[in-house]
Amino acid sequence: MNVDTIQSTNTEHGPKVSLVFEREDESRAYGECFEKAGFPVENFPAGHALLRSVTSETTGCVVASANLPDMPGVALPQELRRLHAVLPVLLVVDSDDAHGAVQAFRAGAADVLERPVDSETLVSAVKSAVSRNVILRKAECWRTELTGRMERLTPRERHVLDLVVAGYPNKRIAAVLDRSQKTIEIHRSHVMRKMQVGSLAELVQAVIAVRGIEGISASAPPEIPIHTERPSSDETTRTTGFAEDKWAAAVAL
Repeated sequence: MNVDTIQSTNTEHGPKVSLVFEREDESRAYGECFEKAGFPVENFPAGHALLRSVTSETTGCVVASANLPDMPGVALPQELRRLHAVLPVLLVVDSDDAHGAVQAFRAGAADVLERPVDSETLVSAVKSAVSRNVILRKAECWRTELTGRMERLTPRERHVLDLVVAGYPNKRIAAVLDRSQKTIEIHRSHVMRKMQVGSLAELVQAVIAVRGIEGISASAPPEIPIHTERPSSDETTRTTGFAEDKWAAAVAL
């Protein structure tokens, strides 16, 4: 088979299984198995042929040999991430290739299957991978939406956001930013409206989704000067406890 030739078995929309195998007989056998299970299938004879065809909109999963003619199969997860293609990769390895299996998992493979793979195991693994892909894509879309909302905040609103999720009450934020408490309340209401959240817990969830848990761990951005004395130990304890309670409530949702 010519390495530049791509055989499309099914052109219907929806999650598809992209097969990447050098051996045509192996690719055909797997393709027939997935078609019987109702999956659209697309065959690629080499890794780079797959990479040229995927986009960030491609859905489904990839089933590939760990040994490809033009690149190691274990390189596929990283290359797909580089292309912003959210696709789980299932790698098929020889039964005696324990080292290859370990490498595959370390490289980010969603699953590793040992030859010979029976049809039931194969279909079950793909169904699981496709289901995870749907969840991952929804999470990525949500993260992208939240990032866009956060980018629409003004610099001052972002400063207020950082302090709010760090557990600072309005009075303390006003002292930190050297503004009136009323002004901070207005900024805070703008933050809640632009982020489209109705509670502090939802706001913390949104920040975690975009920045990770470390995004709420700092009490104040370093570029913001502190205009008043630091709070007493009792006040610090109350503020920290307040923040930790809100983080726990947000993560538990």
